[in-house]
Amino acid sequence: EDKRLTRDQIIFAMRFADACDQVWRDEKNGTPCHQRKVHHILLLGQGGSGKTHVVQELVIKAVNHIWPQESKASPSLVVAAFSNAQAKNISTVDVEAMAIHGAGGMAVQGLTNEKMRPGADKLKKLEQRWRRVRVLVMEEISMISAALYNMLDFRSMFGRRQEFAVDESNYRKDHHHFGRVPIVIYLGDFLQLTPTKAIGLIRDVQEKIGRA
Repeated sequence: EDKRLTRDQIIFAMRFADACDQVWRDEKNGTPCHQRKVHHILLLGQGGSGKTHVVQELVIKAVNHIWPQESKASPSLVVAAFSNAQAKNISTVDVEAMAIHGAGGMAVQGLTNEKMRPGADKLKKLEQRWRRVRVLVMEEISMISAALYNMLDFRSMFGRRQEFAVDESNYRKDHHHFGRVPIVIYLGDFLQLTPTKAIGLIRDVQEKIGRA
């Protein structure tokens, strides 16, 4: 009784199930990567609306059932959050979420692409972490700056470029984000906290330039 879904959660579950079906069919049919569908789902809601509950009780369990992970180092699901505290809150016994820097294998350093290209050791770890990922969950998306979003987009691309036809020239194009990870779920509330001293994902950049 205490785990019954609300109407909005049911609608999300239906959308997520449909995405899983399509990804499964693409893999089963051997569809070329550039023809496979990519699904980005935005799950909005204020604190206490049950976003974390849906991820823990539905998304994580479903993904682990459909695509059992090869190992903890090579998962089928990555859950990334803005901070370690948020990552700890959304983690479960089966899936340990990580801060966005950890998901990208990055220390705190410059976030320009030139400074984010991985060396040989980091590249191997990125390939191991990202090559089998079917679902990426990004927690508290409103707090993740555009620069951090690009960092994870850029670094995950390196982990998947060998198999999914992505590289620095095309990773920003539609259906190429995060190395063509087929399902990306964004959790958050854009009416809540925004990035500190950074441009957020829905900030009007032209407005910012106009005020400068």
